[in-house]
Amino acid sequence: DDHDDHDDHDDHDAGAGADGGAGAAVEHDERFDFDGRELVRTRCVLSSDAFGSSPSFARTGEVISYGMSKPTSLLNAVRRLHVRHGVPLDVLLPTVTCNAADAVGIPGKGRIAVGADADLLLLDATTFELRYVFAKGRALKTPTWCVPRAVS
Repeated sequence: DDHDDHDDHDDHDAGAGADGGAGAAVEHDERFDFDGRELVRTRCVLSSDAFGSSPSFARTGEVISYGMSKPTSLLNAVRRLHVRHGVPLDVLLPTVTCNAADAVGIPGKGRIAVGADADLLLLDATTFELRYVFAKGRALKTPTWCVPRAVS
């Protein structure tokens, strides 16, 4: 079977990109191995277009189906990479925070720093379940409550 496996058949993986970068000098400690490939930490990005097109690929690289991403797709991809594939959190978290923000030229996002505009997600350390969401200094989700969406 040359198909990638999925935890949820109705929740496709978020897109992933990695590039060693031609001509760039990269220190060895900035590299890590994933699935037999040596990748550069600062050049790996996981991204998702929630409710956008979400292709599934065969191990050969062919598109085998299209689905629709969910807002949870990115979190599920991080969970799978950590739990099933053993990718350490110090490698994974920058792929969805500062690496992603830097890749699209938004230096004030993706990091906790003075003057930065970071949204915060608090996850259960064991299950990776989303517990809290904070954005622009406000709690948008707690374990028992979520801000209602405005209806227009």
